[in-house]
Amino acid sequence: MEVVYLDKPFKIQSFPLDKIYVLDNWATYEIMYNMRRITSRTIWAQNNQVNRNGKIRHLFWGATFYEGKDKKIRDHTYHEQDTYLIRYLDWKLQTEFGFRWVDFQYAGMNGQTTGLQGTVHEDSSPDNKTNISFLWYNTEYWEDEWGGPLKFYNEEAKQIDGYKEEFKKYQIAQVDYKPNRLLMFDGSIPHNADAPSDKCEYACRQSLVIRGDACRLENELDYYANNRI
Repeated sequence: MEVVYLDKPFKIQSFPLDKIYVLDNWATYEIMYNMRRITSRTIWAQNNQVNRNGKIRHLFWGATFYEGKDKKIRDHTYHEQDTYLIRYLDWKLQTEFGFRWVDFQYAGMNGQTTGLQGTVHEDSSPDNKTNISFLWYNTEYWEDEWGGPLKFYNEEAKQIDGYKEEFKKYQIAQVDYKPNRLLMFDGSIPHNADAPSDKCEYACRQSLVIRGDACRLENELDYYANNRI
């Protein structure tokens, strides 16, 4: 699987996505500042989990802003106005990459500290050929030695639960964790996020997740005429 590092967004031309796209310095200072205000409040709960074969395979900090086709707010433990920024970022992604959600799935936060290892999972079914997963690393400071890369695996990895050394032979790509880095990829590809190393003294590896199971491409005129935040 090829990892492509971009210097600017591009209009998606076809599906399924056959590469992992990475764009650094995606958000402005103002967006980073306002995101810090949201994530410093009590939005977090230990509810971000992956279930396989009836068992919880990983469990770490999470926050759900909205979900489903109607993008309904599920969790009211945070201020409702917090979703305004997330909806703007959702709209920004659709505008910059030239698509519109048809079957939206989820917008929320992941938070991992030392020891909270992410296990291998998929965001979407392989039957959903037009799915997209976005990850935005909103942490403002991160040392390389703190780790926390995102790893991708081939189809054989779907046969194994949890996270084992055995997965290494199925790995096909890796993207390091870096502040203000945006990733776009096909969510049906097995992947996992490593926990930060013990060198970070419990710094939180945060990421905003925006993903959907289906979308359609828009030409620019049609998009601006029809899209709504």
